[in-house]
Amino acid sequence: MIALALAAAFLSALAGQLGAGASLHCAMRREISPCTCRREDVGTGAILVICQRINTYEDIARALTNKFSPETKIGLDISYSQLPDFADHSFRELGLSITRLKLNFDNLRQVDLNSSRICVSL
Repeated sequence: MIALALAAAFLSALAGQLGAGASLHCAMRREISPCTCRREDVGTGAILVICQRINTYEDIARALTNKFSPETKIGLDISYSQLPDFADHSFRELGLSITRLKLNFDNLRQVDLNSSRICVSL
């Protein structure tokens, strides 16, 4: 009986550590697919999220919305994607604390930096 109670306590503690680790570091890959993530900087706890070959902004939103806590600093790298609906959306919709944004080879025809949807710090 005591061994069973100890085993249950051990499994409960282990599950708590796994859950806390997932929320503090990087979401499970299948939760944010087709995007991936990794720890960007061990010292700051920042996460680098990479989304490649995405068809629409809506695909990014489905993958990332509510997957990270608002306190988690996110570097977002979107590459080789087709984003015809990009101008209709805001990164604020994702509910992420994006500290670095990289758009690479995405066939964007126009990005209005004066738009209220995009905030740029130089």
